[in-house]
Amino acid sequence: ICYDLNNPFLLEKVGEYCWAETPTILSFQIYKHYLYVNRNGLEIIDIQDPKNSSKIGQCYSERVINNFIIQNQFAYLETANQTILILDVANPEQPLLLGEIACNYPY
Repeated sequence: ICYDLNNPFLLEKVGEYCWAETPTILSFQIYKHYLYVNRNGLEIIDIQDPKNSSKIGQCYSERVINNFIIQNQFAYLETANQTILILDVANPEQPLLLGEIACNYPY
């Protein structure tokens, strides 16, 4: 659901995007006019026109994605097995897996 926040005392619903099934959204981030959603992989929703939002790209993973961040044209996805996946999202319609980094955190 997308709201106009120009007047925080009078929120106005301006659009929404509906999945075919009830989604489990683990985290999300807005970057430019795209909504990046972690649903155990990355789904990219074009929200430039909130009344006509649509999924334009995706990159699923067999690994559990705990969290992610978008920085410039890159998405960094933290997995449950202590790996960071790096995606190039310069073209949101075709995110490209560039590589991964294994992180060994001391406990």
